[in-house]
Amino acid sequence: MKKSNQLLIALFLLALLVIGFANLNLYSEYRKGHFTSRDQLMVGTWNTAQLPPLHTVSLTGVVWANFIASDSNYVEYPMVADKTTGNYVREIHQSGDTLYITGPFGMPNRRVWADWLYRHSFAPINIHLKNLRSIDLTNSQIYVVGTARPAHGTIHINGNGSSIWIGDYDETPKAKAMPKEYFDSLDLHLDNTSLLLNSPATITKVHAWLDNYSEINDRTATLGAADISPGPDSRVSVTGTNIPKTTINVH
Repeated sequence: MKKSNQLLIALFLLALLVIGFANLNLYSEYRKGHFTSRDQLMVGTWNTAQLPPLHTVSLTGVVWANFIASDSNYVEYPMVADKTTGNYVREIHQSGDTLYITGPFGMPNRRVWADWLYRHSFAPINIHLKNLRSIDLTNSQIYVVGTARPAHGTIHINGNGSSIWIGDYDETPKAKAMPKEYFDSLDLHLDNTSLLLNSPATITKVHAWLDNYSEINDRTATLGAADISPGPDSRVSVTGTNIPKTTINVH
């Protein structure tokens, strides 16, 4: 082998070793918690708006909104467009007992299997409410946070071209068991929408209607009972002890 080729191979292997060592070092620091989160970087760039009592929150083109049970009503959202993803609140206003939030995304969002990098690349919109009753979604992606203790009341969710998480899911490396999140009753109407029932979710009753383009994925949530009405081409996945608690009637 020519000496020049040997030199090129040696340089290539050296570069691989340097890149590998750098990645191992970064991963080691990440596991130790030595990193700056997006929320820390966004300190000082958030708007906080107090809200009156609401019946419905309507989202259009919003990616990663967190619905959080709270003692007061307010919304937190980025003041400027996220330079990485372009995520921002284009418009927010109230009409009657409905809060309308519009984002920049005009296409259906069915990326329900969000990995850690995707999820944390978006500056979230946090919606804190005393009494969450109804959510209307178009081309949006949300996570509905359950309560720390058994809850009371029905949450109505209408999804169109959207992705919905009920309960959290830790997709980070070295994921740990997450605390239970409680829901009383969920009433779901899904058009071209994906729904995840994540493991922390404990739900007394689920009633769901799905069109042919929608899906429900049970990721070992705890269900008291479920009444599901899918279309002939819908996808419904139910696991473990939830199977005998679920009634499916194709419409």
